[in-house]
Amino acid sequence: ARASPDLTASRPAPHGTLLQLACVLREANEPSVAPRCAWRVCGIGPTPLYVTPGTSTFVSAGSLMQLRQRLPEGSLEITRTAAEEVPLAGGGRPLVMLQWLVGILLGQHGLLSWIDPEAAHRLAGEPDFTLLQHTSAHRRIAALLANEAASIPEILRRAQVDHQSVHELLNAASLTGKLVTPG
Repeated sequence: ARASPDLTASRPAPHGTLLQLACVLREANEPSVAPRCAWRVCGIGPTPLYVTPGTSTFVSAGSLMQLRQRLPEGSLEITRTAAEEVPLAGGGRPLVMLQWLVGILLGQHGLLSWIDPEAAHRLAGEPDFTLLQHTSAHRRIAALLANEAASIPEILRRAQVDHQSVHELLNAASLTGKLVTPG
């Protein structure tokens, strides 16, 4: 297991608070995260959003479209809390949907700092596109990387996509725990 790199090194965050949320969403994939913990995220809308790694869900009063519109704005307050404190009204949605959304939004500004731009990457299975908002470019990249590892220049050439689409897919795959960097 690789140690987590300094997330402030190498490139500035396009939206510091959105990057902080990305770090939380990445941490939610770690087996060492206590199953009874959760994160409370304030500043997205009128009510908090909750991330519950133990159940791989998030709870939010707003739709994904509302979250997409609000996420890049303002500052977020992210605090750890007990999973028992998460309101269950409305039930939870799959955490992968929020992880994917944040990865896509940050991909519009470049790669997350912990993703090696020089490495060959592959996917540990294809993303569930029936659940996730995506483009045809995301599908082409995922199809390529589900079968073999490829560097960013290879992805650009073989999938015939732009840099932003590659950054979006790699970031989203990283946050959902599907990105594998062999070697």
